[in-house]
Amino acid sequence: MQSYPATRCVVVDDASRDDSAEQIARRFGDRVMLIRNDRNLEKSASRNRGVRECGTEFVSFLDSDDVLTPGSVAERMRVFTQDPTFNGVAFGACLHENRQHSQPPSTPAVLNLDDYLAGVGELRTNGFLLRRDVMLAKGMYNESLTNREDIELFIRLMTQLEFRSSGTVASIYRAGGSARARDNWNNIIRQGTALTDALAQERLVMSVLGPRYRRLRCDEYSELLRALYRSRQYRQYRAVYMQARGENVLPFSAKDLRRYALASVLAAIGAGHTGQNKEALR
Repeated sequence: MQSYPATRCVVVDDASRDDSAEQIARRFGDRVMLIRNDRNLEKSASRNRGVRECGTEFVSFLDSDDVLTPGSVAERMRVFTQDPTFNGVAFGACLHENRQHSQPPSTPAVLNLDDYLAGVGELRTNGFLLRRDVMLAKGMYNESLTNREDIELFIRLMTQLEFRSSGTVASIYRAGGSARARDNWNNIIRQGTALTDALAQERLVMSVLGPRYRRLRCDEYSELLRALYRSRQYRQYRAVYMQARGENVLPFSAKDLRRYALASVLAAIGAGHTGQNKEALR
């Protein structure tokens, strides 16, 4: 329940296999706009469909396993009502459920690209709000991305729009368990370096990022290598490691070199699933 009176709830059911959509329809009826995908389109495409079909003046997002604070919409909308000329993005902090009673982290009143890339604040999918027509014209999620798609979107938007903080907590998110982590590794591996590949196609974004693009490329390669190593895909790990080294975008720390050497041995002897190698996976 939101304190802002004009809030409309739109649920996009991404071809779920349980009866969650039916439960929503029975419980809430026409109080919720229910959009159902005929097939699984993944989260970026589903969010975009919700934006296109919701018909509201403003849009914000909420993942199915997280919650908004009661004043989430009202507090972010206040950023716009206090300055009617503002046409950017209003956002609030997103706290982990174990930190929900703590004070929100210190965030600049205006969050710029340098601060965001440095990890300042708690900018997440569940925390931002903007005009729908602006989202349609300048934003929308990249539907080829299923991992870190919010980062790619925020970088694109920050090259064009101002991000103002509401100074409040917008949502509470829950962390998944080990099964979710394994699924995330698979998503990371499937996606590869598609995030920075996509950014490289945006002329305006690249002109603003400048040398910061290399840092993003390095981070993406590091995440991909970690997922491959944790998933025990050692041959692929070696191939991606050499690709990154060819681009000169990895720091090549002692840990990186040690893992590369271990991956070489484990790939050669095919011993990735034996108990004796658990220590090597750390």
